[in-house]
Amino acid sequence: MMPVYGMAEATLAISFTPLMKPSVITAFDASLLDRERIAKRVEPDAPEARILSAVGIALNNVNIRIVDDKELPLENGIAGHIQLKGAGITKGYFRNPAATASAFCGEWLRTGDIGFFYEGLLYISGRHKDIIFKNGRNYFANDLESMACTIDDISYGKVCFGGTTSKETGLDKVIVFVAGIPETKAFEKFMKLRGLLRSNLGITVDEMILIKSMKSPKPQAANCNDIN
Repeated sequence: MMPVYGMAEATLAISFTPLMKPSVITAFDASLLDRERIAKRVEPDAPEARILSAVGIALNNVNIRIVDDKELPLENGIAGHIQLKGAGITKGYFRNPAATASAFCGEWLRTGDIGFFYEGLLYISGRHKDIIFKNGRNYFANDLESMACTIDDISYGKVCFGGTTSKETGLDKVIVFVAGIPETKAFEKFMKLRGLLRSNLGITVDEMILIKSMKSPKPQAANCNDIN
């Protein structure tokens, strides 16, 4: 068993932990990583620590680069958008030129993942679409969801965070969708969740919406015919 990185558009495999080598797990300063995209190592038990597993090094014939929002290459230790090129990378999506055009920066495939290189190894820190903007800072939805699950009656797979902009004020808003909580406990759990995230991550949850589990949308599996 080893941490790896792959996607269908790359004919699955992108990077692997070298065989017979132990997995590398590193703690980084979460606040610095989110605010300035700088990967700074900290002690695993530090309050600001975010534990990430390296996903190894690029396989043969796969090139990986990290770029900023203007798609300019970044130095090692700086988080940005992960892009790929190589013989095994798709040339486009079947009969979908619009999707193909938006997926590439020249010959580089935009993965949609956020990551960085640190001491020669690749780390994945999140998905670009999962970033929530609030008060000039970036937060990853999975970090908020993991912390929310430490509260009684909130369980993994039944909580989802999202961001939006208020039409009235133009300010960023954070909304949490939760399933499985009785209406009688909703206000109590909402206030507990707000306090937990505000004290630990410095983010305020603006609204909580109760949903039924079957009403929570789930992504559909990709059709293999969609990729060339």
